[in-house]
Amino acid sequence: MVLFALLYHSICILFCYLPRLKTLLLYVAILLSVGALAQGQGQVRVKGTVYDSTHIYPVEAVSVMSTGGRGTMTDSLGRYQLDVQEKDSIWFSFLGKPTVKYPVLKIPDATQFDIALTLKVSVMKEVRIRSRYYKEDSVQ
Repeated sequence: MVLFALLYHSICILFCYLPRLKTLLLYVAILLSVGALAQGQGQVRVKGTVYDSTHIYPVEAVSVMSTGGRGTMTDSLGRYQLDVQEKDSIWFSFLGKPTVKYPVLKIPDATQFDIALTLKVSVMKEVRIRSRYYKEDSVQ
């Protein structure tokens, strides 16, 4: 009998406060959705691939930075993805050498912003390796 009274009392309390609880949950849901919309307003996701000057080979470990302070690096396939504000600019940096800044508003397709970097590659002189064979060395 006590269990029945406790259950009845709990159900009465639940039905009594249910309309207020619904209203409170509705207000919380509205506030959360408005906050999410305000935070995401003006945000752009810039994605693409960084290639070398031939536009064939992707370059990994390139820093991608924005004027808003966000940054990322390219993966092993040269791909990057960065969330920035519309008013920001982005630039790329490889081995400490930055590129020019690209305003996000002037990027034609932010979902496919591929870029090619001019990389200076030092070419070493040819090196010949010979075996150390005493008789060959003596003949020469």
